[in-house]
Amino acid sequence: MLCPFCAEEIKDAAIFCKHCRRDLKIQQTLPEKNRELAAEVDELKRQLSELRSAAVHSPRSAQATAPEISSNWLRCAAVYWLLPVALLLGAHYLMIIKFDMRPIFLRIVSIILPALFGFGLLWFQRARPGALALTAVSVAVASVGGMLAVVSKIDGVPILPSNARDWQETLEYALSIGLAIISGYLVAQMISNMLATPVTPVGRFLRAIISRANPTGDPEQLKERVIANILRQQLFTAIASIVTMLVSIYAGLKAVLS
Repeated sequence: MLCPFCAEEIKDAAIFCKHCRRDLKIQQTLPEKNRELAAEVDELKRQLSELRSAAVHSPRSAQATAPEISSNWLRCAAVYWLLPVALLLGAHYLMIIKFDMRPIFLRIVSIILPALFGFGLLWFQRARPGALALTAVSVAVASVGGMLAVVSKIDGVPILPSNARDWQETLEYALSIGLAIISGYLVAQMISNMLATPVTPVGRFLRAIISRANPTGDPEQLKERVIANILRQQLFTAIASIVTMLVSIYAGLKAVLS
């Protein structure tokens, strides 16, 4: 036979070429290895096809998914919507109605409590920004609306504010509660970034964009760009959390301090 490297005539049983001194054993085993790998790939494809077919045609899996999702939504709604609203209403009743404390103490509690639940939204639930916005708005509206209803029931006054100043204070109070939830979420995101845990969708999105923009570039340069974008994200998150918390504190304490 001919040597596959130098094309010189050699014996069929040779394991290396006497002309170019190349090892022929590897060359002889490559076709066999390729056939084995091809057989393994075909077997894996067959198994994957069977698993996909079983998943699509299995009614049990579809039936089990819906209750599980519903249960998760109900649990999250109870913990991150019903519980903060109930705590804020309870704090309002105890501090204002029962013990007649200064309103500033209620406003402070109304900033700390929502911030803790906002922190948990990201840290424990990995909630998306849309879920955060919905939670912040609904908790703020339900809490302030419930407080107005309690005052109306006890004092016999209209539920809705009667003048522009009362409307302004009510909206600022609701804004303070909503921003406190958002600031707690941002603080959790900032801590997660500092701990280098890729839990934020924004971080994963940035990494994907950078990798696609430079798929075959210098690895060190790509690494530097990834680190720079992560640092910019961390700085933006830190600034946003600080600003949001300051606005929440200002909106919540403005009325009681003026």
